[in-house]
Amino acid sequence: MRDVTQVYRGRATRIPLSFAGVVFLGLVLSGCASMQMLQPTETPVTSAPPLSAEAPTPDIEADTVLVEVSATGFDLLDADGDRIDSFDYYTDDSADAISTLADLFGSEPDVELQTAGTDSRAFDTNSWKGFALWNYGSVGDGPGQPAFAVHVTAASVAHIDIATNDGITIGDAEADLIESAYNTSQTEADGRALTIYSFDETLLPDGVQTYIEDGPAAYSVQALVFADEGTVSEITAPNANFGS
Repeated sequence: MRDVTQVYRGRATRIPLSFAGVVFLGLVLSGCASMQMLQPTETPVTSAPPLSAEAPTPDIEADTVLVEVSATGFDLLDADGDRIDSFDYYTDDSADAISTLADLFGSEPDVELQTAGTDSRAFDTNSWKGFALWNYGSVGDGPGQPAFAVHVTAASVAHIDIATNDGITIGDAEADLIESAYNTSQTEADGRALTIYSFDETLLPDGVQTYIEDGPAAYSVQALVFADEGTVSEITAPNANFGS
Protein backbone atom coordinates (compact mmCIF):
# COMPACT_ATOMS: atom_id res chain seq x y z
CA MET A 1 0.00 0.00 0.00
CA ARG A 2 1.58 3.31 -0.95
CA ASP A 3 1.70 6.28 1.41
CA VAL A 4 -0.40 9.00 -0.17
CA THR A 5 0.97 11.66 2.18
CA GLN A 6 4.52 10.96 0.98
CA VAL A 7 3.40 11.18 -2.65
CA TYR A 8 2.58 14.82 -2.19
CA ARG A 9 5.85 15.96 -0.61
CA GLY A 10 8.12 18.32 -2.38
CA ARG A 11 7.15 21.91 -1.83
CA ALA A 12 7.95 23.95 1.27
CA THR A 13 6.65 27.39 2.07
CA ARG A 14 8.80 29.63 4.23
CA ILE A 15 7.88 33.09 5.35
CA PRO A 16 11.09 35.03 6.09
CA LEU A 17 11.10 37.49 8.98
CA SER A 18 13.55 40.38 8.83
CA PHE A 19 14.75 42.33 11.86
CA ALA A 20 16.35 45.80 11.89
CA GLY A 21 18.89 46.61 14.59
CA VAL A 22 18.91 50.23 15.67
CA VAL A 23 21.86 51.67 17.64
CA PHE A 24 21.40 54.92 19.48
CA LEU A 25 24.50 57.16 19.88
CA GLY A 26 24.83 59.73 22.70
CA LEU A 27 25.86 63.30 22.15
CA VAL A 28 27.41 65.45 24.89
CA LEU A 29 28.09 69.19 24.88
CA SER A 30 31.37 70.43 26.47
CA GLY A 31 33.62 73.61 26.51
CA CYS A 32 33.02 76.45 24.06
CA ALA A 33 29.97 74.97 22.49
CA SER A 34 32.13 72.11 21.20
CA MET A 35 30.49 68.76 20.60
CA GLN A 36 32.04 65.32 21.16
CA MET A 37 30.54 62.00 19.93
CA LEU A 38 30.75 59.28 22.56
CA GLN A 39 30.65 55.52 22.03
CA PRO A 40 27.42 53.95 23.33
CA THR A 41 27.79 52.48 26.79
CA GLU A 42 24.61 50.42 26.72
CA THR A 43 23.80 47.28 24.75
CA PRO A 44 22.29 48.18 21.37
CA VAL A 45 18.54 47.69 21.21
CA THR A 46 17.23 45.28 18.59
CA SER A 47 13.60 45.57 17.60
CA ALA A 48 11.39 44.00 14.97
CA PRO A 49 9.20 46.28 12.90
CA PRO A 50 5.57 45.24 12.64
CA LEU A 51 4.83 42.87 9.79
CA SER A 52 3.23 44.64 6.88
CA ALA A 53 0.78 41.78 6.36
CA GLU A 54 -0.34 38.52 7.92
CA ALA A 55 0.79 35.15 6.58
CA PRO A 56 -0.87 34.58 3.19
CA THR A 57 -4.11 32.61 3.17
CA PRO A 58 -3.87 29.38 1.13
CA ASP A 59 -5.49 29.52 -2.29
CA ILE A 60 -7.74 26.44 -2.19
CA GLU A 61 -8.10 26.13 -5.94
CA ALA A 62 -4.40 26.64 -6.66
CA ASP A 63 -2.89 24.72 -3.74
CA THR A 64 -5.09 21.63 -3.38
CA VAL A 65 -3.68 18.46 -4.93
CA LEU A 66 -5.67 15.81 -3.03
CA VAL A 67 -9.17 15.25 -1.69
CA GLU A 68 -8.73 12.82 1.21
CA VAL A 69 -11.84 10.88 2.26
CA SER A 70 -12.30 9.58 5.81
CA ALA A 71 -15.14 8.12 7.88
CA THR A 72 -15.96 11.53 9.38
CA GLY A 73 -15.49 13.91 6.44
CA PHE A 74 -13.10 14.88 3.69
CA ASP A 75 -10.02 17.11 3.70
CA LEU A 76 -8.31 19.16 1.03
CA LEU A 77 -4.52 18.70 1.16
CA ASP A 78 -1.66 20.58 -0.46
CA ALA A 79 1.53 19.15 -1.97
CA ASP A 80 3.16 18.95 1.47
CA GLY A 81 0.28 16.90 2.86
CA ASP A 82 -0.94 19.85 4.93
CA ARG A 83 -4.67 20.35 5.35
CA ILE A 84 -6.09 23.41 3.59
CA ASP A 85 -9.77 22.88 4.40
CA SER A 86 -12.01 20.25 5.97
CA PHE A 87 -15.69 19.26 5.70
CA ASP A 88 -17.58 17.18 8.27
CA TYR A 89 -20.42 14.91 7.11
CA TYR A 90 -22.30 15.65 10.33
CA THR A 91 -22.14 19.45 10.08
CA ASP A 92 -24.73 21.35 8.05
CA ASP A 93 -22.26 22.82 5.56
CA SER A 94 -23.29 20.94 2.41
CA ALA A 95 -23.68 24.14 0.40
CA ASP A 96 -20.15 25.28 1.29
CA ALA A 97 -18.74 21.83 0.44
CA ILE A 98 -20.47 21.82 -2.95
CA SER A 99 -19.34 25.37 -3.75
CA THR A 100 -15.74 24.56 -2.81
CA LEU A 101 -15.71 21.39 -4.92
CA ALA A 102 -17.17 23.27 -7.88
CA ASP A 103 -14.31 25.78 -7.69
CA LEU A 104 -11.79 22.99 -7.20
CA PHE A 105 -13.04 20.83 -10.10
CA GLY A 106 -13.63 23.82 -12.38
CA SER A 107 -17.33 23.25 -13.07
CA GLU A 108 -20.74 23.18 -11.47
CA PRO A 109 -22.08 19.68 -10.67
CA ASP A 110 -24.93 17.91 -12.40
CA VAL A 111 -27.77 17.77 -9.88
CA GLU A 112 -30.42 15.05 -9.69
CA LEU A 113 -33.07 14.51 -7.02
CA GLN A 114 -33.29 11.06 -5.42
CA THR A 115 -36.66 10.46 -3.81
CA ALA A 116 -37.04 9.07 -0.30
CA GLY A 117 -37.37 5.32 0.20
CA THR A 118 -38.92 3.22 2.95
CA ASP A 119 -35.86 3.57 5.17
CA SER A 120 -33.94 6.36 3.44
CA ARG A 121 -34.19 10.11 3.11
CA ALA A 122 -34.46 12.08 -0.11
CA PHE A 123 -31.23 13.67 -1.33
CA ASP A 124 -29.67 15.48 -4.28
CA THR A 125 -26.74 13.93 -6.10
CA ASN A 126 -24.23 16.62 -7.03
CA SER A 127 -22.03 14.87 -9.57
CA TRP A 128 -18.78 15.58 -11.33
CA LYS A 129 -17.21 12.92 -13.53
CA GLY A 130 -15.72 10.57 -10.93
CA PHE A 131 -16.96 12.23 -7.73
CA ALA A 132 -20.43 12.80 -6.28
CA LEU A 133 -21.70 14.48 -3.13
CA TRP A 134 -25.06 13.23 -1.88
CA ASN A 135 -26.70 16.23 -0.24
CA TYR A 136 -29.40 15.42 2.32
CA GLY A 137 -29.78 19.10 3.18
CA SER A 138 -29.17 18.79 6.90
CA VAL A 139 -28.15 16.35 9.61
CA GLY A 140 -31.01 13.93 10.38
CA ASP A 141 -32.48 12.86 13.70
CA GLY A 142 -30.56 9.58 13.98
CA PRO A 143 -26.81 8.98 14.36
CA GLY A 144 -26.69 7.38 10.92
CA GLN A 145 -28.10 10.41 9.08
CA PRO A 146 -25.34 12.75 7.87
CA ALA A 147 -25.88 16.08 6.14
CA PHE A 148 -24.01 14.74 3.11
CA ALA A 149 -22.00 11.74 1.89
CA VAL A 150 -19.50 11.12 -0.91
CA HIS A 151 -19.24 8.55 -3.70
CA VAL A 152 -15.97 8.23 -5.61
CA THR A 153 -15.52 6.42 -8.96
CA ALA A 154 -12.29 7.98 -10.30
CA ALA A 155 -8.73 8.27 -9.03
CA SER A 156 -8.69 11.96 -9.96
CA VAL A 157 -11.04 14.72 -11.04
CA ALA A 158 -9.78 17.73 -13.00
CA HIS A 159 -6.18 16.89 -12.00
CA ILE A 160 -7.12 16.67 -8.31
CA ASP A 161 -6.32 13.23 -6.85
CA ILE A 162 -8.92 11.43 -4.74
CA ALA A 163 -7.94 8.87 -2.08
CA THR A 164 -8.94 7.64 1.36
CA ASN A 165 -6.94 8.48 4.48
CA ASP A 166 -5.59 4.90 4.24
CA GLY A 167 -4.13 5.71 0.83
CA ILE A 168 -6.70 3.74 -1.16
CA THR A 169 -7.80 5.00 -4.56
CA ILE A 170 -9.87 3.81 -7.51
CA GLY A 171 -8.02 1.14 -9.50
CA ASP A 172 -6.01 -0.26 -6.57
CA ALA A 173 -5.56 -4.03 -6.63
CA GLU A 174 -7.69 -6.05 -4.20
CA ALA A 175 -4.56 -7.59 -2.67
CA ASP A 176 -3.49 -4.11 -1.52
CA LEU A 177 -6.64 -3.69 0.62
CA ILE A 178 -6.50 -6.79 2.78
CA GLU A 179 -3.92 -5.63 5.31
CA SER A 180 -5.53 -2.29 6.20
CA ALA A 181 -9.23 -3.30 6.09
CA TYR A 182 -10.79 -3.94 9.50
CA ASN A 183 -13.79 -5.75 8.05
CA THR A 184 -14.88 -7.42 4.79
CA SER A 185 -18.25 -8.68 3.60
CA GLN A 186 -19.34 -10.71 0.59
CA THR A 187 -22.45 -9.92 -1.43
CA GLU A 188 -23.74 -9.59 -5.01
CA ALA A 189 -24.73 -6.63 -7.16
CA ASP A 190 -26.31 -6.94 -10.60
CA GLY A 191 -25.51 -10.65 -10.56
CA ARG A 192 -21.81 -10.05 -9.89
CA ALA A 193 -19.89 -11.21 -6.83
CA LEU A 194 -18.83 -8.22 -4.76
CA THR A 195 -16.51 -7.79 -1.77
CA ILE A 196 -16.87 -4.71 0.42
CA TYR A 197 -13.80 -3.65 2.40
CA SER A 198 -14.24 -1.33 5.40
CA PHE A 199 -11.59 1.12 6.63
CA ASP A 200 -11.11 3.91 9.18
CA GLU A 201 -13.43 2.44 11.83
CA THR A 202 -14.91 5.32 13.85
CA LEU A 203 -16.80 3.97 16.85
CA LEU A 204 -20.00 5.42 18.25
CA PRO A 205 -20.90 5.51 21.96
CA ASP A 206 -22.19 2.29 23.50
CA GLY A 207 -25.92 1.73 23.19
CA VAL A 208 -26.39 2.34 19.47
CA GLN A 209 -28.08 -0.67 17.88
CA THR A 210 -25.90 -2.47 15.35
CA TYR A 211 -25.80 -5.64 13.31
CA ILE A 212 -24.25 -8.42 15.40
CA GLU A 213 -21.92 -9.71 12.70
CA ASP A 214 -20.44 -6.27 12.11
CA GLY A 215 -19.26 -5.65 15.67
CA PRO A 216 -19.72 -2.35 17.54
CA ALA A 217 -21.60 0.55 15.98
CA ALA A 218 -19.24 2.49 13.74
CA TYR A 219 -18.84 4.66 10.69
CA SER A 220 -16.37 3.65 8.02
CA VAL A 221 -15.04 4.24 4.53
CA GLN A 222 -15.88 1.40 2.17
CA ALA A 223 -14.14 0.25 -1.01
CA LEU A 224 -16.01 -2.01 -3.44
CA VAL A 225 -14.27 -4.72 -5.48
CA PHE A 226 -16.14 -6.84 -8.02
CA ALA A 227 -14.69 -10.34 -8.38
CA ASP A 228 -14.54 -10.13 -12.17
CA GLU A 229 -12.46 -6.92 -11.98
CA GLY A 230 -10.22 -7.43 -8.96
CA THR A 231 -9.68 -3.70 -8.41
CA VAL A 232 -11.40 -0.94 -6.45
CA SER A 233 -14.26 0.47 -8.51
CA GLU A 234 -16.09 2.60 -5.91
CA ILE A 235 -15.33 4.32 -2.59
CA THR A 236 -18.13 5.60 -0.35
CA ALA A 237 -18.36 7.37 3.02
CA PRO A 238 -19.70 7.62 5.61
CA ASN A 239 -21.05 4.09 5.91
CA ALA A 240 -22.89 3.02 9.07
CA ASN A 241 -23.24 -0.56 10.32
CA PHE A 242 -26.28 0.42 12.35
CA GLY A 243 -29.88 1.38 11.67
CA SER A 244 -31.02 4.97 11.18
